[in-house]
Amino acid sequence: MKAGIRAVRGFTLIELLVVIAIIAILAAILFPTYLRAKASAQLSSCLSNLRQMGFAIEAYRNDYSGNLPQAHNIWYVGPSYDKTGQFNYFKALLKYAKNVGVMCCPAKPVRQIAQSLLEVWYEDYPTCRQRSTFYGVTYTPSMWPHPAGEFAPDSLAHVVWSSYLYRGTKGRGPDGNVNLDTIDYFGVYNTRRSQAVILFCVAGSWRAFPDSRITPPPSGYWEGGHEGGTTVLFADNHAQFVAKHRIGKL
Repeated sequence: MKAGIRAVRGFTLIELLVVIAIIAILAAILFPTYLRAKASAQLSSCLSNLRQMGFAIEAYRNDYSGNLPQAHNIWYVGPSYDKTGQFNYFKALLKYAKNVGVMCCPAKPVRQIAQSLLEVWYEDYPTCRQRSTFYGVTYTPSMWPHPAGEFAPDSLAHVVWSSYLYRGTKGRGPDGNVNLDTIDYFGVYNTRRSQAVILFCVAGSWRAFPDSRITPPPSGYWEGGHEGGTTVLFADNHAQFVAKHRIGKL
C-alpha cells in the first residue's frame, strides 16, 4: 500500500496581503526614526568638520599675524571671479586642514544652493565634467557686518572676513585684513566674541539673496540638510547648531 502524499498548503492571498500590510506599517514606523538618526549623525559630523575648520583658521592666523584669510563669500572663489586664487580661502586653509573632506558637510546643500556652487566645485563650469579640488565644499564666511539683534531680538552677529577688495570698509582695516583678536565686539557687533559668527554651513537652512544662476530663483528660507537651522563657527572657535531665525541673511 502506497504511503499517503501529504498536501503542502501555501499562503492565501488574504494572508499575503496581511503580511505585506504589517511590513508596511513597521516600515512607516521605523523609517522616520532612521531619517532622524541619519540627520543627527550628519549634524554631528558637520559640527566636527567646523571645529576642524576652526583649528585650520587658527593655524593660518598664527602664520599671518592673526589675520583671517583673504575671502569673499563662497560664490567668489570660482574661476570666473578670481583667476589668481587670491580669495579662495579653501585653498588658503587646505594647508592647515590637510583634507578637503572637512570642508564639506555630509548633508550636502539643497538643490538650489548646489547650483550656485558649481563654479567652485568644477574646473570647467558650465560644462561641469571635471571636478575641482574643492568639489563639495559647503562652508562660507560672512562678508557683511551684521550686529547682534539685526534680524531678530536674539539673532547672532556676523563678523566680516579679510578682503583687499573692500579694504577700509565694512569693518575691515585699511589693508583689508581682519584680526579677530583686535575687534571691539561690543562696539562693532553689539555682542561678545563667543556670540559672533565667522563661518556658516550652507547645507543648513538659510535665507538667500537673489541669484540669476538658480532656477527657480531663491525666495525666502530654504530648508537644507540641517532641518530648522544650520551649524556655525564662532569667533572664539567653538561650533554649534543654531536656529535659522538667529542667522538672518547669509
